[in-house]
Amino acid sequence: MAPDTVKGIQHIEVNKDDLIKELEKNRAQHEADFKEAFEGYRAALGEDLKKKLSLWESKQDVPHFIQLDVPEDHTKDYDRVIGMLKMSIDKTVIITTQEYSQYVMDDWGWKERFTNTSQAYAVAKGKR
Repeated sequence: MAPDTVKGIQHIEVNKDDLIKELEKNRAQHEADFKEAFEGYRAALGEDLKKKLSLWESKQDVPHFIQLDVPEDHTKDYDRVIGMLKMSIDKTVIITTQEYSQYVMDDWGWKERFTNTSQAYAVAKGKR
């Protein structure tokens, strides 16, 4: 099937195996980034809880909330698409510009929030 070019490229036909490879590469990077961010989150949470315990032990007011963003694991987003593609009997698939942005460029709707949260914990660990 030829790409729809009426108003620019809206859809393209891609090799399914190539798309799976891109998704698997992006998934592996996301998983590594998530694990690192979660490690940083746990360290920051531990420090916050120690401070709160110290306040409690010295009979001071203790804030009753934790103001830390929990890193979000989106590996299932990748797994769902990879699984669907692996189940497909087609050699090629047609994807939209939005799907291309997500699957190939790794630019998902949640990506900016995830990156900001991850970087905050890298900074907290002295990495950035």
